[in-house]
Amino acid sequence: MNTTAAIANQETPIRKYELGQPNIRREQRLAFERIHRAVAQTWSDSMADYLPSDAALEFEGLDFDAFSSVPMDESPCAQIALFSIASTPISGFLIMAGALAKFLVSSRVGLKSATDAEAKKPFTRIETAIARATTRAMLARLGDAYAAAGLGNLGNIRECDDLADSFLFAPEEYLALLKFRMNAPDGERRLLIGLSGNVAGAMSVRHPPAVAESRRRNSI
Repeated sequence: MNTTAAIANQETPIRKYELGQPNIRREQRLAFERIHRAVAQTWSDSMADYLPSDAALEFEGLDFDAFSSVPMDESPCAQIALFSIASTPISGFLIMAGALAKFLVSSRVGLKSATDAEAKKPFTRIETAIARATTRAMLARLGDAYAAAGLGNLGNIRECDDLADSFLFAPEEYLALLKFRMNAPDGERRLLIGLSGNVAGAMSVRHPPAVAESRRRNSI
């Protein structure tokens, strides 16, 4: 059997379509993934001065799922920020897992990695301020990338204690979920960006994906 016939005879996996799930073309998905892969690299580079050399944020992938499926981190150190994209109906959020927030804050102030008991303690007021400043700096770089890609500028950024009580999305609303992680033995240093499900379609294919250099922020 020649190669063409072999490919033709291969079974194509059938994907179940759920009502309300966004449709996204392959080229849109690839472009959107490239943007966030570059953002992860930009975040890591901006924190290189105080993070260990083997600590880097990596983009894991893009999924679409209902808001009700978003995992909620119960850690008192978890960071949640809400935002919107100006001149569009797109809203979003960033969730930084408590383990990642604790690691970034400890690294920034020059402390050793927290023990299991210390990791469960809430942040002090100073640590909370550092965690929120870090989150906002990361969102600023994300906003630079979205603006460069033609999506628009981030706005209405605000902290949130409980995403479930934010009334940002209906439980059944489908979202674009962009997953990031930082290498760690426990695998719990994670970050999630959630966006209205139509965000990929809003990105014009005429704008090549790029991450803008920011002259205002040399580091996070």
